[in-house]
Amino acid sequence: MRKRWKLTEETKQKIRLSKLGKSRPDMKGDKNKSWVGGKDGYCKRQTLIRDNFICQECGYSNKDIMIVDHIKPKSLYPELKYVIDNLRTLCPNCNAIKTLQDIKKYQVNRRRSDKWNIVA
Repeated sequence: MRKRWKLTEETKQKIRLSKLGKSRPDMKGDKNKSWVGGKDGYCKRQTLIRDNFICQECGYSNKDIMIVDHIKPKSLYPELKYVIDNLRTLCPNCNAIKTLQDIKKYQVNRRRSDKWNIVA
């Protein structure tokens, strides 16, 4: 079993100060071994900026809760996943309504695994 060292506040502060400004450029972005791509965040930001953080259905505006929604579901149209013209900003209420409409329109069931399953 490892022994845990008890650090004083002074020691903790020295450690914090020693690490300031020492980011490694060789570990940023796609050079990091944990990098999974940045398209999702980029597309989301661009859509929110394009729509000025305003719901495209009802006109409600609140920067903190806006959701970027795919007009055509990305599970049925994977080629449109990163197409910004297929994205729009919605408030949570309009997004819930749109999801229910998609279920009826595309005649799909949504399971807990978050996969769209086409109903015959």
